[in-house]
Amino acid sequence: MSAPFPIIDCLEFNASLRTLDALDEVAFLHLECERLWGRWVGDALRRRLAIFLDDDPATGLFLFYRINRAMLRARLSIAHLTDPHPRTPEKWPRLARAYLAIARIDARRLECLLPCHA
Repeated sequence: MSAPFPIIDCLEFNASLRTLDALDEVAFLHLECERLWGRWVGDALRRRLAIFLDDDPATGLFLFYRINRAMLRARLSIAHLTDPHPRTPEKWPRLARAYLAIARIDARRLECLLPCHA
């Protein structure tokens, strides 16, 4: 059965970058789906791949990967503004804020999974 939506790997030029950790890649795709108002797509992929990726929500690893990718994307968005003549300068702060908002929500979710030690 083919997927009703295409998936394009932007790192197809380098196999070692593409195959580091499949759960990380799925978390990144999930993040982008959510940012683009298609979280349902990311959720469907995650559910379908969970068994193959050893994705146990209780570990928080998926959330950790999403936070890491969201923070990286926010930083890269901000970096565009260091260009002397950035193309579409109004886009980058808005995009950075979107990634930071997702990272903030995920960080709260991850914090709830951490054991409490007095």
